[in-house]
This record gives sequence, structure tokens and C-alpha cells, in this order.
Amino acid sequence: MQVKHTIVLLFGFLFILNANLLLAARIDIYSTDEFANIRLVGKIEKGDAEKFEIIVEYLRQEKKTVNMLMLASIGGDAIEAMQIGAIVRESLIPTHAPINIDAGFTCNGFPPELEDGDCDCASACFLIWVAGVYRVGDVLGIHRPHFLERYFDGLSASEAQNEYVLMYERVRSYLKRMDVPENVIDQMFNIDSDEIAYIDWDTAKSMEFTPFFDEWVGESCIRLTSKEEMYYWGLLSKKTAEKRVLTKSERFYFNYLKERRRNFNNCIREKLKEAQLKKTTS
Repeated sequence: MQVKHTIVLLFGFLFILNANLLLAARIDIYSTDEFANIRLVGKIEKGDAEKFEIIVEYLRQEKKTVNMLMLASIGGDAIEAMQIGAIVRESLIPTHAPINIDAGFTCNGFPPELEDGDCDCASACFLIWVAGVYRVGDVLGIHRPHFLERYFDGLSASEAQNEYVLMYERVRSYLKRMDVPENVIDQMFNIDSDEIAYIDWDTAKSMEFTPFFDEWVGESCIRLTSKEEMYYWGLLSKKTAEKRVLTKSERFYFNYLKERRRNFNNCIREKLKEAQLKKTTS
């Protein structure tokens, strides 16, 4: 299967449409003959949803299955993020945030020039992550939504208050539609907008599958338990980041878990192909 990059031609097309679309988050594609990963890196700003929609439509026309939307962003425009999220859910795309291992965060699969401080998925990025039908990663920063100063330009105090309430209701409604547990929504709205908190690994893991996707996949794809996932990432951290040699038993167990994860990922990929292609032709 030959690997190829399509981003140069695609962005050339986008530039002709609207030069401003190139000024916000970096969105690019890494694809094979059948499957594609989309990467979104950087601050989310106005115009990114339009850019993302064009890319998804391009892949749909090429009949490529989107295997994952990989995210690395400290946030940005919440409204734009929810628009991207709506496209993600409608298109049945999984999402991938950075992963926290013992030795630090990992942004495996992202551009090599990405700075360590950008290996994050916080604020508005979280709103995109939750839209995935299957969600990977746990470096997920949340806080109560805040609004750009220009959002209230020209409004009276009472009008601004009404807009404030409406926006909060819009974000809460969006999170519920994306199957975010009520306790996570409450936690998010209880954190000051100028602060940030990261959800714990168990909570992120519990959100890995949306209910309908979990039911649809059923027992077709057997995934690792939470405990097995913790062992896998712990051994991977020891093997790579700490540059320590695994014992014979550790190496055997790591390879066993690695093979099971590979089989699971291949299974999910085929299920996604089935779902996305059916949606394209329906």
C-alpha cells in the first residue's frame, strides 16, 4: 500500500478559494490508498470549520475512510470548534488527543516540529475531541467557556447578559448531544474560564466509545481493558522514554498487548470504512 501526501494540492485549492483560511489552525492529511488521518494543530479560529469541511468533502469524493482526526491545540474559538465537531460527528470520524505517559505527553503521529508545549488538547479543542464516535487520548484540558471581547461589541449590558446565557446553554446542549457524561459537563462549567483542569485517565477512558458506536461495534472488536491499557502504556514508557530494557516477561506481555491493540485497531478501521462508505452512498 503506497503512502502519499495530498496536502500540497489540496491547500493550493483552498488558497484559491479563500486566502484567510490558511491563517488559523494547521489542518493537513496523511493518507494511504484507502484510509486517511486528518491532523489539526494550533489555535482554532474563524474559518477553520470551513477549511475542515472542504477537506472532509474532498476525502469523501476520493472515497477514503477517515481513520482519525488527530488534535493538538490549546484551544481558540468555541463556536468554530463546535462547528467542526458537528462535521466530525456527522461524518463518523474518530478523534485522537495527545496521550499522557509516565515520562510526559506524547504527540505520536503529529508533525515532528510540534513544540512540547503544544502537545495538548484543551479548551475549544476538547469540544472537537468529544465529537468523535471513538475517542483516544487523555491530555484533555477543560474550563468554563469564555468569549472573545469582540463577541459583545455593540451590545448593551442586558443584551450581553442574554447572549452569555444563550451561549452557555448552546455549549451545554452541544456536549449532551456529543454524549459527554453529566459529571464531566458539571466539572467543566465549575472551572473558572481563566483556569484549566485536566480530566483524569479513568474519565477519559470511560469516554472512549460513544454509546451508539459501542453498541454498533458490539463484540466484533475486542478492546483492551482499562487495566491492560495502563500496563501497555507503562511498558511503552519504560521501553522508549526511559530507554530501559524490558525483562523477558515484560517483553512477552508487551508484545501480546501490542498485537491485541493492532487487531482491535484494524477491526475498528474496517467498521469505520463500512459505516462511512455506507453514509457516502446513502
